[in-house]
Parts: sequence; C-alpha cells; structure tokens
Amino acid sequence: MAYRGAVSRPPLELLALAVVAIAASAALLVVADGELVNLAGYVLAMIIASLAIVGYRTVEGRRQSRAGYSRLGARLHLGAVVWVLLAIGIVVGAAHVWRFADAIARR
Repeated sequence: MAYRGAVSRPPLELLALAVVAIAASAALLVVADGELVNLAGYVLAMIIASLAIVGYRTVEGRRQSRAGYSRLGARLHLGAVVWVLLAIGIVVGAAHVWRFADAIARR
C-alpha cells in the first residue's frame, strides 16, 4: 500500500535533491575556493540538480497519466518551482565556471 501512495503524488524527493545540490553548491561559493571546489560546485549545481529536475519532470509526467493521481503539483505551482530551481542552478553553476576560469587565468 505504501507504494500506491508514493505514486499518487509528485516526486518531491527529486525536487528536494535539486534544492540540496544547489544549496551545497552555493555554500561552496562562500566557504571555499580552488579549482577542485569550483569543479565540485559546478557538478552539484549544473549536473546533479539538472538530472534531479529532469527526473522529476519524467516521473511527474508518467504519474499524471494514472487514475487517482493527486493534483498537488498543480495546486502548489510546482511547474514554476522547477523552472526557478533550474534557473538558480544555472546561475550558481555559472559562478563556479567563472571562478574556475579566473583561477586558471591567474596562473
């Protein structure tokens, strides 16, 4: 029965993963510096967050076609949240790319 409940709502776990990846990447911008730190921040913000968002959209699309699916995502405007998360991830990832390029140029 737990499985049935899991498929009757949006996959919020994937959105949470994207939020955590972007937050960790942003924290790396503030806390540390260095080429490997910026590479890790880029991977977190751009790759992990983007994959989590793509996974969310894929699973959400499949689940919407099933009977008895909750329209929680529409009520919470999660479609807009997904786009905002993606935009924030791109900006944070671009900041890491900028710092990485700057560190290489200063050598």
